[in-house]
Amino acid sequence: MSFPNAVQIFGENRVSYALLGQSSGAGTIENIRDRKYGTRWQSVGSSDAAEEYIDVFFKDKAGNYAAYDFDRIVLLNTNVKAIRADYYANPGTGPGTAIPGATVANNDKPDCIMSCGALPVTSYGVGIHLQSTQMPNQNKFLGELKICKYILTLSALTQFQRQDYAKEGNYYTRNGDLVRWREFRKFGGQLTLQNVSQAQRDALWAAYESYDFFVFCFYSDFALSETYDVAITAPPAETFNRTTQLYVIGLEVKER
Repeated sequence: MSFPNAVQIFGENRVSYALLGQSSGAGTIENIRDRKYGTRWQSVGSSDAAEEYIDVFFKDKAGNYAAYDFDRIVLLNTNVKAIRADYYANPGTGPGTAIPGATVANNDKPDCIMSCGALPVTSYGVGIHLQSTQMPNQNKFLGELKICKYILTLSALTQFQRQDYAKEGNYYTRNGDLVRWREFRKFGGQLTLQNVSQAQRDALWAAYESYDFFVFCFYSDFALSETYDVAITAPPAETFNRTTQLYVIGLEVKER
């Protein structure tokens, strides 16, 4: 049985440091990784007969081409109906080869997750091919793109106490007027996971040791737009029930 507040946890978003390319709309391509749902890349040209593409060539933090495993492609704030994806076996160049299972023929939602089949090699990148739009012959657009490795789905009961961080303040002027300012706001809070099995607990701890950042889909069943790049900023806190042999795990998360 699954619950409507299931949390899906993925590894680091490999788009973050990647070299990006596009068929058109070069001026907006960086919007797909600015971690802002409302900003977006948009194509130049609106015909469904013209396929648009976005190339993602993986790089590490030092700026060197790198190969990574992945099995999920997350598209947020998009109007694309038909999508397919290729992988690149060589650093920084094609040709691409079709990714098993990475085809969507009739997407009718603004957000979707593509589950990919196993690849014969570790990939150096991904090509996203945007073929048609939900309303025919519109400029294709995409708000966020995340390419990552699935870790686990926690269909156990969960609770999230959201507490965002905002760089903001206020002050009074000499004549008594209140001035308020804000530079940015970031998602964050305390996530409590209940009825976590031993295998899920072990997978979560292994991921915590392996990744600096994660992709969390907090409400994947009904609000996929609530998907964030986050860090687990402290070791997971856990309580073990010896009767049920299940864990309660607390995670402190902050948006990247």
